[in-house]
Amino acid sequence: MSTRGIDYSGTSATCNRDSQTGIRYGIISMNRLASWAWDEFEGVYWRGCGNCGTELPTDGAWGCNEDDETCCPSCGQVYEDESDQYGDEAIGHTYDKDGLCMGVDSDGDLWVYKSPLTIRASFCSPCAPGACSLGSPCDDGEECYAVPRDWFDANEGDPCPYPKPVDLYARVTEDGYMLYAATKTDYTGSDNYWPDYYSDEFSESALATICLVGVPASIAADLCEHGGSGQVFSDGYEAWQAAMPYETEGSAS
Repeated sequence: MSTRGIDYSGTSATCNRDSQTGIRYGIISMNRLASWAWDEFEGVYWRGCGNCGTELPTDGAWGCNEDDETCCPSCGQVYEDESDQYGDEAIGHTYDKDGLCMGVDSDGDLWVYKSPLTIRASFCSPCAPGACSLGSPCDDGEECYAVPRDWFDANEGDPCPYPKPVDLYARVTEDGYMLYAATKTDYTGSDNYWPDYYSDEFSESALATICLVGVPASIAADLCEHGGSGQVFSDGYEAWQAAMPYETEGSAS
C-alpha cells in the first residue's frame, strides 16, 4: 500500500477536484486497463485554420467572405468542406455516460472527473497537483474518483490495484439509525457485541441486521469504526446513508 504523498496543489487550492463534492480527480495510465477500453472513448479534434493556425471554439462560427464562402476569420482561407476545419489526429479522448465522466490526455493518461466509485489514493506528482494516482491506493489518502474495477483485465493489462470490496453486517434501527457494522468474522449476532449501544430506546423489535455487499474498502473501514474512537460519521443516521447503497434485499438471519 502506498503512502499519502504530498498535495502539490496547496492547502487552499481547488484544482483537479470536483467543485461541488471536493472529491479529487483520479488518474491512471490507459496501458494499465483492458485493451478494449480505448474503444469506449470518442476522439476530440482540434478545430481551426490549417493555413494560419487560428483556433476556434467548438461552438464558434467561421466567417464568410463577400462571395458567401466559409472562410477563416483571420486569414480568409476558404474551406469548402467542414471536415477540413478539423485536425487529422485526435488531441484527446472523452467518455461521458453511465455516471462516468473521463478523459484521456495526450500522454495516454486517463483522468476520472466523475464516477460512482471512489477510492482513497496517494497524491500525484506536481504535473497533476491535487489529483490522486489510482495506481497507488492508500488507506490514509484522499478520496478520489476511480475507473470501475471491470475496466481492468489481468490478462490484457494490469490487475485492478484497488483494495477488494468488503461484505459487512450492519445493525440498524427501523428509522434508519446504524448502531454498528462488522465483518462476518467479527459479527456475533448478539446484543452483547457492543453492549454500550443497547438501551431501552433500542428494543430488539426495532433492530434489524442488514447485509451490505461489495462495500469499497475505504467506506467499509469508516463504517466499522462507527461508535469507536475513530468514528467518522456524525451519527448513526449519517452512517446508514453511507451504507445504504450496498444494502441487499431483506435482512440477515
